[in-house]
Amino acid sequence: MPRQIPGFRAITEDLGATPRDIARSLDVGLSTAYRWLQNDQAPRMACLSLFWLTRWGLSQVDAELFNLHQVHAGHADALQRRVRELESQLLAMRLSHFTETIERVDPELIKRIEHVALPAWFDIETERVGNGKESREMVLDIRPAEHQNLKAGQALTR
Repeated sequence: MPRQIPGFRAITEDLGATPRDIARSLDVGLSTAYRWLQNDQAPRMACLSLFWLTRWGLSQVDAELFNLHQVHAGHADALQRRVRELESQLLAMRLSHFTETIERVDPELIKRIEHVALPAWFDIETERVGNGKESREMVLDIRPAEHQNLKAGQALTR
């Protein structure tokens, strides 16, 4: 709702409306339209009805739509970033499930494959490392699998 609107005469001049156009558009008598123009006053509802057709009304609508678009685009971007973050976390959890002895997956490896749509299968290259007392399996490389005959949730390791 506009806070201020121009006078009735300014509105009709901006539209290039004749008294006959005003009477027909607002469903009032021709004498009423002439009186409103002469006094430069009309009921607020009549002014508002025509205001939205003027350059000022259209500009206000345009600005409001632009602002709403900016807000919603920013919100959509934030949600997309969150989805990518959660998909990376889910992938890391799935990797640790496939190879239970993995201590940690290098975040750089995750970044290389975070664009892959889930669910997906991966070729995982691992190596067992140890210090004499205990050994762990480390992920050396991970990439999307190109195998079509895998069952859901299956990972390939070398």
